[in-house]
Amino acid sequence: TALELFDGRLWAAGGGYMVGSVSDAYTVFDQNLEGDSAAIVKRIAFGAVQSVSWMKGGVQLLVGMANEEVAFNSSVNDDVLTPSNSRFRRNGSARGSAPIAPELVDGIVYFVQRALKKIIAIQGLSGEDVVTTDATLLHPDILSAGVKRIAYSAEPEPRLYVLLLDGTMRAYLFDKAENVAGW
Repeated sequence: TALELFDGRLWAAGGGYMVGSVSDAYTVFDQNLEGDSAAIVKRIAFGAVQSVSWMKGGVQLLVGMANEEVAFNSSVNDDVLTPSNSRFRRNGSARGSAPIAPELVDGIVYFVQRALKKIIAIQGLSGEDVVTTDATLLHPDILSAGVKRIAYSAEPEPRLYVLLLDGTMRAYLFDKAENVAGW
């Protein structure tokens, strides 16, 4: 249900499992190989809903599922993922994700919440406390038609374009340095 290139592997998720290719061999998923570069196969065991909506690589691999967002990383910070040290870790975000590709902007992942009515920003994926922010908090009805797709543009100023199911578009402008955001 989701694919992502991250940490020298092609990651695929579906059917309650997440699989990483052999290191630097994106089409090889041979589980019979041994060692740290072997394929990685992990069962997703978080709650009743294990459907992966998306994956996004940054400092670590963030996995958006229908019921929550979890991190997939090594047991030691900044270590390369291997079959023996990879794990899922709950990060405190239980917003639930829609199957719409998220955007990574300056270490913050913007994703569509499962009801298709909110954009959620999740930050703190580098080891600090994870914080989620509702980008629609001050304008709760702005995405009431439902989100179809999002896209980020850095110029002329940072903005997140949001295409709605009714064909209209919204733009979320933000400046992290000035701590300002608006629709």
